Amino acid sequence: MKLSLQTQLLVAGAALSLLILGIGLVGWWQVRAVNEVLSTDTVVHANARFNVAHIGGLVGEFNDTHSEYLLNIYSDKLTLRAERAKSAKTIEAAFDVVGKWIEQPDEKASLVNLRTAFASFDKVGLAMLDTQDAVLNKRQSGASASEIASAEAGVANTMIAFDDLRGKLYEQIDSLAMLESNLLEGSKAAAASQVTQAIWILLSLTVIGATICMIIAIVTARIINHAVTSLLSAALAIAKGEVDQQVTYRAGNELGVLADSFREMIDYFREMVAVAAQLAQGDLTAEVKPRSDRDALGNAFSNCASWWGGLPRTPTTSPRLRANWL
Repeated sequence: MKLSLQTQLLVAGAALSLLILGIGLVGWWQVRAVNEVLSTDTVVHANARFNVAHIGGLVGEFNDTHSEYLLNIYSDKLTLRAERAKSAKTIEAAFDVVGKWIEQPDEKASLVNLRTAFASFDKVGLAMLDTQDAVLNKRQSGASASEIASAEAGVANTMIAFDDLRGKLYEQIDSLAMLESNLLEGSKAAAASQVTQAIWILLSLTVIGATICMIIAIVTARIINHAVTSLLSAALAIAKGEVDQQVTYRAGNELGVLADSFREMIDYFREMVAVAAQLAQGDLTAEVKPRSDRDALGNAFSNCASWWGGLPRTPTTSPRLRANWL
């Protein structure tokens, strides 16, 4: 199926529009992918790391409450125990907050280990306070020195265990915080990779689109230039009276129709030249067929031939006859 030049240009324009639309859609998809990474993984791990660090601060406050209790800074032991219980609940709530921001199995396993470490730390801390109260009670009740020494040894042992569990608890906190930091950096790297990929894809599509546009422009220009050059050469020659021209360009578009019209015009001029040549030689039998009622040149030659044909055939009126007579 042959397409007109207008249709070909419209198809090329539509193809370029689709290509530009495709580049835009790819860009939108890449931006959406980057935004998804930044708004999900990055935000999730950043919040998880922040809340894990917050737990570390809460554990420090929890530890200070035990130190105040052991040093007898406050005489109201019940108030300190209430503060301790409140701190423990706050830490448990912080664990729940962290749990909302983690999804991967290794994160969940690390959080379980952290909860277990805090439970042991809390249990030993409470036992340490109880042994401290036992020492004070023995002193107040007038217990023997050996009994008091035994109770104080119990406090020392629980303090050692308490300090050891506190170190392990902080190790678990650091471990989970480090895990979240690594995951956060990984999500940032993934986002950066998406950005790089988006840039390369858009650049590639842009280069492809520019190349296609250049090819279409070159092909279209060559087609038009070939047709116009051929027709222009024929037109310039005809303007000089050189009607014996050849137009070889053929196509199924508007330029091809124009070339066909030029060929018909050349044939028409050739026919008129042939008629004129016959009349010039005295051949009054030349037959002229005007193309239409509006064919000025054809009708003029036809009338001329008819007029000459109506004259007497004498040597003075017919060069060919005059030559024969002579």
